[in-house]
Amino acid sequence: MKINIILPVTRKIYHLLSKKHKIYLVTLLFMTIILSIIETAGVSLIMPFISVASNPTMLDSGIYKKIYDFFGFFDKKTFIIALGIGIIVFYVFRAIYCIVHVYSINRFSQALFKFFSKSLLNTFLSLPYKTYAKKNSGEMMHIITGSSSNVSILVLNLLQLGSEVFTVLLVYVLILAVNWKMTLIITVVLLIIVVCFFYILVSKSKALGVKMTDAGLKWSRTLRETFGNFKFVKLKGNESDIISKFSSSLDTYSRANIVNGTLGVAPKSFLESIGFS
Repeated sequence: MKINIILPVTRKIYHLLSKKHKIYLVTLLFMTIILSIIETAGVSLIMPFISVASNPTMLDSGIYKKIYDFFGFFDKKTFIIALGIGIIVFYVFRAIYCIVHVYSINRFSQALFKFFSKSLLNTFLSLPYKTYAKKNSGEMMHIITGSSSNVSILVLNLLQLGSEVFTVLLVYVLILAVNWKMTLIITVVLLIIVVCFFYILVSKSKALGVKMTDAGLKWSRTLRETFGNFKFVKLKGNESDIISKFSSSLDTYSRANIVNGTLGVAPKSFLESIGFS
């Protein structure tokens, strides 16, 4: 499995989007950049406030004095209270903006789900009957609902990843300005770990994705064939065989989904352990 599979997939999805969706996507990216700036500001504001609140004499010199004089304060206590209120207001705004951002991303993801589902249904309906007769209706149903859902989830995850990446980059620039030597050393170590994780997880996730897709198609086919020929099922009395086949597909899907979900959390937990150690 090669890493460069991600770019072709995202490129294909982008080309399938309508003009309206592309405009919405650009808007979301702009909102994501703003969110990253807000998140970075949130990280960098709290420590100066604690420093000033615990040691008001810091207002007598440096950047703190310039800010103090700029706003025309004559009392340090009043300035600290005003600064605290300002930070509270900022964090309330940050929370509201985060909610709006998450809502917008999820709305876009669901809009894509509806768009691709309708497009696929329209494609299948436009097929000649001879071509349609050669296809399995259960698989087509799974493609319309399952594949569209997977694409929308992929886009949702990519947008969330983009938000995290922008924030990390801004925070990284901030800590780089504080201590660039130590930051570069830590960066090299973490980069090696991340690349190793990436190679392992991408190949593993692809294999699990294939298993989940195949299992989903199998159980959709089983359900479709069962309920489409329910009379024959009752006549043959092969309910146990159907349940066994359905359970087998369900077990395969569940196991793959469990492993996939666990692998998704593993890098974060591992990196957090390194960070706290």
